[in-house]
Amino acid sequence: MTDGCDRFVGRVATSVRNGPSPLEVQRRLLASGLRPIDLIVDASNYVMLELGQPTALYDARDIGGELRADAAHEGETVVTLSGDEKKLAAGDLVIRSADGEIVGIAGISGARRGEVRADTTDVVLEAAHFDPVRLRLTARRLDLKTDAVYRYERGVDPNLPAWAANRIMELLARHGGAQVHPGVTDVGGEQTRAPLTFSPAKARALLGIDLPDEVMRRSLEKLGCVVEARPDEVGRAVEFEARPDSWQVTPPTWRVDMNIQEDLAEEVIRLHGYGELPETLPTFRVHESNVGEGDASRAKRDLRAAFAFGGFQEVVTYTFTSDEEAARARAPRPHLRLRNPLTSERTAMRTALYPSLLRTALANPQQGSLLLFEVGRVFPESGEVERLGALMRGPLAPATWQPGVAGGFYVFKGALEAVASALGATLDLA
Repeated sequence: MTDGCDRFVGRVATSVRNGPSPLEVQRRLLASGLRPIDLIVDASNYVMLELGQPTALYDARDIGGELRADAAHEGETVVTLSGDEKKLAAGDLVIRSADGEIVGIAGISGARRGEVRADTTDVVLEAAHFDPVRLRLTARRLDLKTDAVYRYERGVDPNLPAWAANRIMELLARHGGAQVHPGVTDVGGEQTRAPLTFSPAKARALLGIDLPDEVMRRSLEKLGCVVEARPDEVGRAVEFEARPDSWQVTPPTWRVDMNIQEDLAEEVIRLHGYGELPETLPTFRVHESNVGEGDASRAKRDLRAAFAFGGFQEVVTYTFTSDEEAARARAPRPHLRLRNPLTSERTAMRTALYPSLLRTALANPQQGSLLLFEVGRVFPESGEVERLGALMRGPLAPATWQPGVAGGFYVFKGALEAVASALGATLDLA
């Protein structure tokens, strides 16, 4: 075990007759978008879909009697099941065999070493619970998008590994005649959730509806929560009726999304019905520090309206860009980098609006004529500022039953001057 792995379950099966899975299993895998491979691999995929717990099976010939979760060393490499060589960073979670060789990138992908083959008869099973944040960072850096990491990064019940391991052993024994070893390695054991403090009065104020205590208590218990009275000031347990407005709610381990009192209140109203929420008008109070702040918003609103009346269409694009996109558009090179970018095409903060407008135009080739504008923030070296960008492509007004209006620089200049005139301003081209 290592940091980032708080549960590790291992089991062993021998004398497996590996081959095609039963047709029923193959049909269900295909219906779920997975390609059947063989009995051993299909059993792992089947249980992942059935229970939501990713697992990995390794050929025992490559394991050497030991399997463990560990942290990678800087610069270590591993060849994945798809044949790609990946360079790991220090701290990446990996699975190692007895001789220290990497047989899998934990929770993401298996390696060529340890791969289940057609002649595999003895297998070692790994079912574990990993830190979803570390897996997500590793998967994005290595550009590995797998069904396993998709589930881990969205939260997996830490008490599922033992269930999944037993279920896979059952399938291998039933369909492949496997001899399942009775011993189970379980490092970390059953997990529990820390209790949350819940105030019914605060929940009612948050939701804006007068729900009785008993309704909220039943709703939470239906979800698998344990609802008790909060201990007194010295930590002694008290009867529930003695502290009706101070509850201690322990969420089930499978609800990884219930972490604060507001999450519990949301679940209460979800079960009760959003349609039961009353309609109330919000109360607005203008703080003296905000007096006059609306002038800028009104100016931007008028600017957008003038461009819209002038025939322009507003677009809203990402503030993220890349060095390649900035270079193609001859825009200033980005200097603010994202620590955890969404994609390789959005790795920095943009320094100008026109690369985004050009990308929008390229994404709409079927539109011969375009008049676009955007009001948005850019991030040059001088600091964050708000800018206006406009783009014209093709004729201003295509010809139909009467002559059209051609495009070009002076036509575009005239359109911008018309917008400026509508705002009571003048256009000065440097």
